[in-house]
Amino acid sequence: MDEQVEELQRRKLILDDFARGEYSTNWVDDMVEAAIQQDIKERCSGSRTTLIKTLQAEGRTEEDYRKQQREIAIVTGLATFTAPGKLSSPRPQLKSSTTTTRTSIK
Repeated sequence: MDEQVEELQRRKLILDDFARGEYSTNWVDDMVEAAIQQDIKERCSGSRTTLIKTLQAEGRTEEDYRKQQREIAIVTGLATFTAPGKLSSPRPQLKSSTTTTRTSIK
């Protein structure tokens, strides 16, 4: 149970950090759309209509589903910048790599 609490705390830290707005978000939209398309393909035989009906049967809205997929994408994407077992924010690692990327692009 402690691991679940730690994972929830880690997830919240990542989402809070992302919400502060210091990250580019275009990659998130791409990841969300890819995840939704994959879900449609795997769970709904390629039909978006079937996905919507499935969500309705589960008592969920398409908006809630998209929000959940967005959170998963953010946590998955930014979690790669944190060391395993730490509950720290990915900001220091991301900032330094972003600075390096910006410098090399100029």
